[in-house]
Amino acid sequence: MNVNKEQIIKEFSQLYIGQNPGQLAEQYFQRKRKEMLLIIASAVFIVIVCGIGAVLNSKVENNIINRKEGKSTKEEIRLQMKTEGENWQDIILELYPKEYSEEELDRMFLEVCEKLPVLICMENENLQSICSDLNLVQEISGYPFFIRWESSENSVIDEEGKLSWEEEVADEEVELTAIFTYNDWEKVYTIPVRIQMKREKNLVSSLKEDLQQQEEETRKEEFFCLPTLFMENSLEWRYSLDNTYLALGLLFVFLIPLISYLKDREIYNQSGKRKHQLQESFPDFISRLILLMEAGLNIQGAFFRIGEDYLKKREGKQNYLYEEIIYICRQMKNGLTEKEGYELLGKRCGLSCYKKLSGLLIQQLHKGGNGILESLKEEATKAGDEQKRNIQKKGEEMGTKLLFPMILMLAIVMIFIMVPALFSFQV
Repeated sequence: MNVNKEQIIKEFSQLYIGQNPGQLAEQYFQRKRKEMLLIIASAVFIVIVCGIGAVLNSKVENNIINRKEGKSTKEEIRLQMKTEGENWQDIILELYPKEYSEEELDRMFLEVCEKLPVLICMENENLQSICSDLNLVQEISGYPFFIRWESSENSVIDEEGKLSWEEEVADEEVELTAIFTYNDWEKVYTIPVRIQMKREKNLVSSLKEDLQQQEEETRKEEFFCLPTLFMENSLEWRYSLDNTYLALGLLFVFLIPLISYLKDREIYNQSGKRKHQLQESFPDFISRLILLMEAGLNIQGAFFRIGEDYLKKREGKQNYLYEEIIYICRQMKNGLTEKEGYELLGKRCGLSCYKKLSGLLIQQLHKGGNGILESLKEEATKAGDEQKRNIQKKGEEMGTKLLFPMILMLAIVMIFIMVPALFSFQV
C-alpha cells in the first residue's frame, strides 16, 4: 500500500479532531523512520555478529577435531583448506566414531540380543505368529553395530523382513540370522520365527583419500589431527561457513516493507471503523435533533445541547460523530457562522446522509419556515430503514458464517446416534 503525506494528513484530520493533522502526520512519519532505521540497524548487527560467530566457529583449534561418541555411522565434516597463495577449497572428511574394545562390544551385543525380538516384531503379536512384514533393523541407536540379515527361506521372507505373497504359507518355521559386524569384530544371533500368512586425482582428491586413510588408522584415538603439510603444500583449515546469518539478513529486508505496510494499514482500518460508527450513530443523532427542536430549541441550540449532553456522559471511549459536533460547536463559538459550521459537518463526516443533512440545515437558514422538521423526520425514517437493512444484512452474513459450525455439529450428533445403533445391531 503506497501512501503519501497528504493521505495521512487527511486521515488524521478525521481521526484526531481538534488537533493539528500536519504535525501528527510529521510525527507519524518520524516514528516510522526511526522504527525502520532500528530494524535495519538490528539486521546489520545480527548479520555482523552471526557472520563473525560463523568465522570464529570455523576455526579448527590446533588442527584437532574431536570424534563424537554414540554414533553408529560416519560423520561428514565439511572443511575448507588453503595453501600458500591459493584460495580456500572445500573438502569433506568422513569421520568415524571412536572404536570400542571387544569386551565393550560383547557386552553391548548381549544387550541388543535381548531387545532385538521386540524391535523387529512390528505389528505381529509375537515371532511365533508372523502375519505381516518384520522390521529387520540394520542399526540401533546408541550401539555401533551394523546388522546384516539372512533368511533360511528367502521364498517366504527375505533379508529385509518382507513376506512373499506369491504362495500361501499356513505354518512354516524360518530361521532369521542377524550378523553383527563392527570393523573386524563379528557375532551371529539366530532367531527362529514361525510364518503364518495367506499371501580423477588432483590435490583435493588426493588429500581426501589420504584423510580418509588416516581417519581409519586413528579410530581408536579420541581426536583426529588434520595435516599441515601435504604434497609439499602447507595447509590451513577451517570449518565451512554457516550462511544462516545471510538468510536472517534477507528476512529483515522483507520484514521492513511489511511492517511499514501494516502500520499504514492500521490507520486505514481506524478510518474504516470511524465511517462505520458515523453510519450507525446517524439515526440516534437525527432523532435527538428532532426531539430538541420540537421542544423549542433552534438548530444551533440543539447542536449545543447535544454536545453538552455528550460531554457529561463521555467516559474515555469517544464517539466520532459527537466529537465532531463538539468541534463544530466550539468553532461556531469562536466566530464560525452557522452555515459554515453545517457545511463543515457534512464535509468532515463525508457520508451521503450527513451531506444531505448539511444541505437541509443550510436551506433552512436561507428560506426559514417550519418545513425543516418534516424534512428531518423523513430523513430519520430513511435512516431507520437503512439501519434495519444493515442489521438484516449482518444477520444474513452471520448465518452464512455459522453454517459450517452447524454442519459440523450435525455430523457430531449423527456420529453419537449412529455408533451406538451400529454396535447394537452387531450384538
